[in-house]
Amino acid sequence: MTKQFPAEEYLKIHRIAPGRNFVVNPTIEANVAKEVKDKRVLDVGCGHGYLTRKCVEEWGASEAIGVDSSGEMIAMARSSNEDDKRVSFAHISALDLEFKREFDMALAIFMLHFNSDVKELCKALQKIGQSLKPGGVLFAYVPNGIPDLRAREENQVKFGARLIMNPGARYDGEKIKIAFYNEGRPAAEATMTFFFQETYEKCLREAGFGQIQWINPFVSEEGIAACGKEFFESYLYPPIDLMFRAVLENN
Repeated sequence: MTKQFPAEEYLKIHRIAPGRNFVVNPTIEANVAKEVKDKRVLDVGCGHGYLTRKCVEEWGASEAIGVDSSGEMIAMARSSNEDDKRVSFAHISALDLEFKREFDMALAIFMLHFNSDVKELCKALQKIGQSLKPGGVLFAYVPNGIPDLRAREENQVKFGARLIMNPGARYDGEKIKIAFYNEGRPAAEATMTFFFQETYEKCLREAGFGQIQWINPFVSEEGIAACGKEFFESYLYPPIDLMFRAVLENN
């Protein structure tokens, strides 16, 4: 896994970024909330625990455990949890998960591309799969793994993050820097691995997942009212990021 994720800077950006607030979060809610009620949830790469808490407090999950490889992120998550016994956090990497058939649902929101190579990606998905009960569901959000992915710098900056890409076509396993912006100003950087969609699907199937469904993001009505539909066109056509849903069939 890549190291030293800029936790504090990311938290500040997360709170105000229009891409996150008006596209990513509504897309997650529209898909996860309708399935999570009374479920036990594992939030892998939980960051500061926003979705971990939301699963229980707003969407009706019976319990949610958030894990992250960043101790700083876990400290933030724990400090934000108001003694709700249904929500807990642990400093564990996806590669070190030891849960066995304990969860009905897993989330992996913007974390799978921080695996350093295909071998790590497959191992992380294997560990997540082992954590789920048969028939358990995984929802993930990842960069759109298409060879011709392009994005103009100014269009990404306004959404809070941009991929610093070399000219030419993308290739599977490419290392790409992510620059995070706070109200248009550079705030932090991290390095990700660009995986093709077929690589995610291959690793998912090797981990026992099937019924893989790619989900296009959308802009919320609040986002359109606040920024206008045209503001989001460069973020969605083609989508910079995609969500997927997969079901554990064999592991």
